[in-house]
Amino acid sequence: MAKIDNNSLIVDFTDLAPLRDRIASSIRNAIIDGRMLPGTRLTEQELVSMLGVSRTPLREALLLLDAEGFVNVLPRKGAVVSAITKEDVEEIYGAKSILETAAAKLACEKISYETIESLSELTNEMEAAMNDERKDYRTMLNLNSEFHQLLSDAGGNKRISQFIRNLRSQTLRYNYIYLSLQSRIETSIADHRHMIEALKQRDKERIAQLIQDHNASACRSLCEFIQQHSLTNPNVGTHLE
Repeated sequence: MAKIDNNSLIVDFTDLAPLRDRIASSIRNAIIDGRMLPGTRLTEQELVSMLGVSRTPLREALLLLDAEGFVNVLPRKGAVVSAITKEDVEEIYGAKSILETAAAKLACEKISYETIESLSELTNEMEAAMNDERKDYRTMLNLNSEFHQLLSDAGGNKRISQFIRNLRSQTLRYNYIYLSLQSRIETSIADHRHMIEALKQRDKERIAQLIQDHNASACRSLCEFIQQHSLTNPNVGTHLE
């Protein structure tokens, strides 16, 4: 069972967000970028001591992360960082593709010129981050997520946007793997530019196909990653019981 690196977690006490959310953010970020591996056991006593927080907001944070799919809260056993499974990837990306396709088709009718310009700026920033020798994958991840959520929000259906936002929170750790592959970053940026052109032309069928292909490509890449790494890491590609 993997253990927590003592330098993995820190809570920003200057942030005005609820303490539960700040604790969840710290743990979530550590899971997303691989500082906390699948199978890592999260004991309350250790986390309370490490983060300098009380048990109540910690428990609330772990339940939030459980709902997002980042950890499994086990009765009387604490929490464990959840495994990355092929089945989860296929289900989440399948559902996200359906909802994002619907939102994008709505966006073709309602999106403003200013929003299209914002999507273009986000894509340019993502390309600049890709070409930066520091290779800040967290920045790329945030820009990629912001692009897709902005596109979904442009459809104007708040319920669809919220469902997508919930699913996207579950794909963050998958996206980190996806975007850390140089070839996939380039593909993602190219896809974004094609989406922007389809939006400019108000082409519903084109944007729908691009969204579906984009999700399918990410899903395939992640499933291949899981299959390759499950041979050497028993916590990748398997469910924790």
